[in-house]
Amino acid sequence: MIILKNILGLITDPKNTRMFLLGGIIVLCILLLRQCQAVDEARGEVTRIQNNWNASLDEIENYINERGNAEAEVLALNLTINELEKDLRFEKNKPPVTIITTETVIKEVIVEVPVAVIILLLVILILHF
Repeated sequence: MIILKNILGLITDPKNTRMFLLGGIIVLCILLLRQCQAVDEARGEVTRIQNNWNASLDEIENYINERGNAEAEVLALNLTINELEKDLRFEKNKPPVTIITTETVIKEVIVEVPVAVIILLLVILILHF
């Protein structure tokens, strides 16, 4: 009983009341910051799940860009390792192989034809007729 009386006296003492009030405010601020971080993580997870849903419904979109090149576009899934382990056999120590972008290079090669042969053929054709 004496211990409770001492604790109650410590709490109700005007010198200590401000210290406890300041400590309570600090604890509430820390809890508020932890809650904000948890809310941000939850929003990121909701965004990821919504993007995965949209990607699962997406089709390949083919179009011609402003430079006249044909391009195709499709949304990609953003999965966690736990989601991958359910569906795929995960090979440890090997990175996943994915193709992010592809580029088609069209290379024009000019083949030189000797002019003397063409002139000779023209002369033969003219003389023949």
